[in-house]
Amino acid sequence: MNHTENLIPRSLVWAIFIVFSALTAWAVWRLGLLDFYAQVYRNAVAEPAGSQVFADLFVMALLCLGFIYRDAKSKGRKFW
Repeated sequence: MNHTENLIPRSLVWAIFIVFSALTAWAVWRLGLLDFYAQVYRNAVAEPAGSQVFADLFVMALLCLGFIYRDAKSKGRKFW
């Protein structure tokens, strides 16, 4: 596969980014910044399903960071 090919159209990436940013902004606006994170923490600790979602997101973030690191290293770029 050529590195210039896009697997996901840029417009779709931007649309997803905008929708989730709006959702986050709405949640923070409704709860306030500190209560937003307190609510996330309470749900992640109190409920098994919340803990599972939190763990899945953590694993996904680590996998993404691993991919970004490997990709940057293969192209001779800095990781950060």
